[in-house]
Amino acid sequence: MKDTSDESAALNTAASAIRRALWRLICRFRRIDVDKHILAFAFVTTAAITPALFADDSTLSDSAGDLRVVVRPGDNLTLIAKRELNSFEAWSEIARFNKLDRPDLLQPGDVIFIPYRLLREHNFATVVFSKGEVFNLHDGEKKALVKGDSIFPGDLVTTGADGFASLAFKGASLVNIQPESEVLLEVLECVNEERSCSVGLSAMSGQLNLNVENDGFEKPVRFIINTPYASAAVRGTKFDFDTLEGNVLGVTDGEVQINIDGESVVVPSGKGTLSGPGRSIQDQFNLLPAPTLSPARRLSPEDYFSWQELDGAENYRAVIAKLATRTEVVRRMSGSDNYIKTSVAPGRYLVQVRGIDSRGLKGFFASQEIRVQAIDENITPPELDIELADEILRIKPIGTGILEVRISESLHTVGEDDVLLNDESYELIAGETFEARVDPTQPLYIIARLIIDDLTVSSYGALYVYAGTER
Repeated sequence: MKDTSDESAALNTAASAIRRALWRLICRFRRIDVDKHILAFAFVTTAAITPALFADDSTLSDSAGDLRVVVRPGDNLTLIAKRELNSFEAWSEIARFNKLDRPDLLQPGDVIFIPYRLLREHNFATVVFSKGEVFNLHDGEKKALVKGDSIFPGDLVTTGADGFASLAFKGASLVNIQPESEVLLEVLECVNEERSCSVGLSAMSGQLNLNVENDGFEKPVRFIINTPYASAAVRGTKFDFDTLEGNVLGVTDGEVQINIDGESVVVPSGKGTLSGPGRSIQDQFNLLPAPTLSPARRLSPEDYFSWQELDGAENYRAVIAKLATRTEVVRRMSGSDNYIKTSVAPGRYLVQVRGIDSRGLKGFFASQEIRVQAIDENITPPELDIELADEILRIKPIGTGILEVRISESLHTVGEDDVLLNDESYELIAGETFEARVDPTQPLYIIARLIIDDLTVSSYGALYVYAGTER
């Protein structure tokens, strides 16, 4: 077993106790219950937290620094290392630390200690996606972040104007750090699966999107988000947190408890609230619903994907991500337009769109899978024979092959591009006639192209206006 008289171990324990005492003093000032990780009702400022403090004490274990483990029936060091550190290989370091010459002789009820150093090394978040300017300040050294890198307590992650990063935590929780953001990982305690995984973040500036999951933990994963204006305590939920002039919080699943300057309120799914100067978190607002997306699933890099406008939406945010990962964003748009140009390489993608109201609250997502196809400019575009009579639209392709025909009542011009908004898409075989009942009082815009194979199409032919005239 561990020799408690060992001088280096004693020094390590004393240093950890001092760090823990400092942490408790700060938490009392901020009125946070450390042992239960329950956020009390307090005004929280990120100025009270410094990376240096947490760089050396990321795990608040039951002992002062090192983790005390009682051996269970059937345990061995390999199983303990896997359970506590998620690493089979760490068993040998645990054996050396506890001076175990015969680790195979462990008995139920024996007590061993896992050194604080190992706890810190195995308590980290993983970068699962990084794009643009993303940096991490670790132990005073700044480096660019890439997929697969680790983020430890005390690390400060920053993103530039084109930067974006996704951090994965134990328990399957995911934090998406938006452009122009600064986030400090204060506390990460996800070692023992019998306890709740606790994560503390300080959002210095910018925007976060969180999906807090609970896989592999008996108790709910606990997230505490601190900002210059407020704190949010989270258990199993999806929400957005913006540090603008105050905070903008919108919850799309579960609930979030937000606390500021003696006030506390629980924000349920479908609601949002604002905090900061001149605002009250007691005022809650309905989030915008998910927009209705265009049914078009087959697009080319030159096409536009659109959605129906939402009442109350001042802006929209749309992203196109690779379908295989769903987190690797290759295209994004923020603005008042209700469409996005695909402008991506051929392949399969996931489109996500949400509205943003005048308060800055983000609404619910709408998602759709799309297939982007390459354009073969050497193929002659098809022609159509179109007739509209007695509210019946008839379209007959001229020539051979399989065509994709797109029909819309709305046309928008973007530069030199004609954009069909919220169009319907149909596949026709040349020689067959397509019929549909339409509203003759509404204009119709029709275009078509040949489908060469699963990932290749021709360019579009002429744009037709509903009466069969060509423009």
